[in-house]
Amino acid sequence: MNDFLPTDYNTPAPTYLTQGVYLAKIKEIKRNLDKLGEPVVDRGGNHSLNITLVDQKSGGIFIDRMSFGTKKVQWLLDGLMKAIGVDNKGRTPSVSEAIGKEVFLVVEEVRYVTEDGEILQRDDGKPKIYYNRKRYYKVIDRHTPPVLAPEEMERDYVAETPVVTAEAPQGKTVIDYEPGDKVAF
Repeated sequence: MNDFLPTDYNTPAPTYLTQGVYLAKIKEIKRNLDKLGEPVVDRGGNHSLNITLVDQKSGGIFIDRMSFGTKKVQWLLDGLMKAIGVDNKGRTPSVSEAIGKEVFLVVEEVRYVTEDGEILQRDDGKPKIYYNRKRYYKVIDRHTPPVLAPEEMERDYVAETPVVTAEAPQGKTVIDYEPGDKVAF
């Protein structure tokens, strides 16, 4: 018999931030690694970071995956560093310089839509949407967040319509594509 018993089976799942403007504190910054512990890189070979932010009001979290390295992607990290007041020009700041810093985080809602503008559905019937970092703003006054119109915090992503080439068993779709093609599932 196993003598180990967990103390609490009802540990609540984390609450993730959705569309809005939040006063957030940087909780953690670490390299983005895959399941084997290897660094995750983008198509350009740029490494990425996982930056965990916590909303100061609700405790909700947002994990921002941010690439760094070349000028094409470095501007995102530079923008965050500027917003939290950490100088990273010509040097690599330590993680401890950023942990605990506050920033206004704008999260946008991105909806997957067809070319006709219809919102795509997930397998569970809910709309296919995700929440993305739109921008970081420097905190000048904790009680005065940036003001954005609702339409500035949402956008549609037109997913390419898959080409059905045959009827698949059990109502599944067979998709004809070549490696490297963009395909919507």
